[in-house]
Parts: sequence; C-alpha cells; structure tokens
Amino acid sequence: MKPVGANHAVVAVSLLRDGMACWGGGVSWSMAPFVRPSDRLLIQPIGPREIRRGDLVAVHRDGEIVVHRVVACQTNGYWTK
Repeated sequence: MKPVGANHAVVAVSLLRDGMACWGGGVSWSMAPFVRPSDRLLIQPIGPREIRRGDLVAVHRDGEIVVHRVVACQTNGYWTK
C-alpha cells in the first residue's frame, strides 16, 4: 500500500524527519479489509522501540512511502507484510 504518491513523498519525509505528522491515503487493496483505498492514514514519527506487532509502519523506498503491517518484532529488526 502506498499512502503518499511519489510527488508527495519528499514533503512527507521532510515533515516526518522534522518530527511532524502527515496524512496519506491508501491506493490499493493490498491491506484490505484492514485498510481500503479510500481510507486516510495519519503517519507520525515514532522511535524503533515503540513499534509493536500489529502496527502499521511507513517506509520510504524508491521515492515513495509504502505502508506495511508489522507481523513480528525481533531484537535485530521487524518482519512486515
């Protein structure tokens, strides 16, 4: 799921790095029924120690922000789906 299009990713990443939140919208059915394309997501920065199983995490990758659900937390990282 890509809540923020490529054109908006630069602005979103800048806001998040400055500690501010931003809104994004779903664009695919990949996380349905939990998140649908018409849903809006509030993306806010948090520390890695705050991430829990079941959380949605936003990742900046290839010029876009992609959202995944955390399915497992380990000492060396996280598994997402």
